[in-house]
Amino acid sequence: MAVREIRRWLVVCIACVPCVACASFAFALGTSPSLPFTSVTGNGSTYILSQVDGGNSAACEQVNSVSLSLKQLLAGITYSTSCITADGIATANIDAYIQMTTTGIEAWATGTGEANADGGASAFSKHDYYGRIEFDSTIVRRVKIDMAMQASGLSTVYVKLQRIGNVGGGGAPSPSTIAEELNSYINPMTLDGAWVLTLPIGRWKLYAYTAQQCQSTTAGFEFGDTNLEFSVNVVSDGDVDGNGVVNTADILAVIGAWGSCSGCAEDLDGDGLVGVSDVLTVIGSW
Repeated sequence: MAVREIRRWLVVCIACVPCVACASFAFALGTSPSLPFTSVTGNGSTYILSQVDGGNSAACEQVNSVSLSLKQLLAGITYSTSCITADGIATANIDAYIQMTTTGIEAWATGTGEANADGGASAFSKHDYYGRIEFDSTIVRRVKIDMAMQASGLSTVYVKLQRIGNVGGGGAPSPSTIAEELNSYINPMTLDGAWVLTLPIGRWKLYAYTAQQCQSTTAGFEFGDTNLEFSVNVVSDGDVDGNGVVNTADILAVIGAWGSCSGCAEDLDGDGLVGVSDVLTVIGSW
């Protein structure tokens, strides 16, 4: 089908799209929308340590080691340790959560550490955090995934999204949909990403991990931090670019990718071809 014929056909089809104002008005009058994903289980842990040894003061050590339940992950956690003596200072902290939202699921974690000491004293601090949550997606959904990572000092940030089986349990896991890692060695590092894709029916796992350590006896490692922001938000089936609006740009994107296009964002129905059915999906979501 020539591009000119496609555009002429689109003019006719778009005129047939029903108004969605009434549906939006009814939604505004209704109760709060149900969550698109249902959390099933989850856990996590933190290990936070601060130490100052040697020098003229008594040694100091503080440890905070906690096993996290699903309830704690959803509510969010804040933990810290601190050693402050006449010879040095060591601090570490972690703030994190994994939450189900009205549009999807998001994970956030930020940690910082400091270790400074004088003379023959030494200071050390570290944090380790992981959070894992399993959730069910009972229908095929189109989603926009956004990720931002930052790390400095001696730090690691890691996130993984993976389908691990069927709704209700059972079934074989699939390869990871997203698996990203950032490691820093003294110099600050960043890693950002954005994806628009189709999330199949099934049970999914979101896993987040951050770690960072400081040591006063090694130049460049007296301070460090980590940050992770990761979200999976449901968008309209016809939202090709995932910007929250279905309009002419999405139609043009589909036309521009016409033909065989397995795995590309414009293949809205996942059949390996960008064609009329994908255009109809965009129009139906207008």
